[in-house]
Amino acid sequence: MSKLDRYHMMIVVRYFKCEYEYEINNVVLVCKKFKNIMEMFHYNPVSVYTETIKYFPNIETLHLYYNTGETFGNSILLYVEPYEYTEQDTNDSYKDVSNGDENGVTKEFFQIVIWFNVNYRTVVKNRGKNILFKNVTYTKYDRMKFGEEIPPTVTSLGEYCFSRCTNLSSIIIPQNVASICNNCFSWCKNLSSITIPQSVTSISYSCFYDCCSLKSVYMPNVIGSIGLRCLCGDATMYGVDLPSSVEELNGYKFTQTNESNGFIIPQHVNTIGESCFCECSTLESIEIPSTVTSLELGCFSECDMLSSITLPSTITSMPSNCFDGCHKLTGIKIPQSVEWLGCYCFYRCQSLKSIRIPKSVHSFGDKCFDKNTKVIRD
Repeated sequence: MSKLDRYHMMIVVRYFKCEYEYEINNVVLVCKKFKNIMEMFHYNPVSVYTETIKYFPNIETLHLYYNTGETFGNSILLYVEPYEYTEQDTNDSYKDVSNGDENGVTKEFFQIVIWFNVNYRTVVKNRGKNILFKNVTYTKYDRMKFGEEIPPTVTSLGEYCFSRCTNLSSIIIPQNVASICNNCFSWCKNLSSITIPQSVTSISYSCFYDCCSLKSVYMPNVIGSIGLRCLCGDATMYGVDLPSSVEELNGYKFTQTNESNGFIIPQHVNTIGESCFCECSTLESIEIPSTVTSLELGCFSECDMLSSITLPSTITSMPSNCFDGCHKLTGIKIPQSVEWLGCYCFYRCQSLKSIRIPKSVHSFGDKCFDKNTKVIRD
């Protein structure tokens, strides 16, 4: 069996959470060849404090993983966001997190690397210092002060960052941005198109909510999740390119999907999330691929024009309000794989005159069907 050499052990140590002296001691005491391994580090792979920095005698770069970490007397100013803020406010509040031990011992470093999240004002305030910020959020307060052009050092866009920017028609998102937070571009009435860079891996709740001029969205193939009601609202969507990396449609609402008012869910999707197509007033037909194994609460509720839908045999349940309020739905074939139907599943489906229930279904929720629907059991 192969054994770890000292260089590989240095990699392993990076994944430890050695916050106490005895934990670092345990690494050194594994065997003799690791006795001086800490001397090989020129940075701290784990958080260090006054009691533990002695184990890294050759440290040149200090890495701070938490905002409560020991700075050894080096001044770092963190911007404190106010409860309320207006563009007329000019007095910014900052907190100095510099500290040393109780004896006032300080230590200078070639560079300090900050891993915990900070806002962009913090970055600006600390310019000229030997500090590198790895996770920077551009907040709505930053946007009010610095404008709508996103700085290249930003790695995430904060909640409501560009919300209600009615003059915003287009925007360039830098390649360093990895996440877009809740309601980031919500109610941007004039935003017509947007290209999300390859660096973005997640888009959060209501990110483009009610962007009524938004016609097209390009999403990179690395996005793993799209938040609840990400594109919900009055937008008239004609071009939405869903990347193959997306496996869940979480409240992903389209009021109009294409010129034929139909939508084909891509083969890579396995879950249709809560309220996914809720209130899609122009959606007439939809085809669900065999990769989908889960439908969630109200996923097709109140689709007034929906008359046709194809369900795969991979679905085992139909949750509450699944097709509630689909007034034009005239027929649907429930697969033999379905075992239960939730409350209000086909409630208010006035055009659904009859429905055949397979033997596999063993339970129904309250008011599962409209009062005018004839239920036929196999």
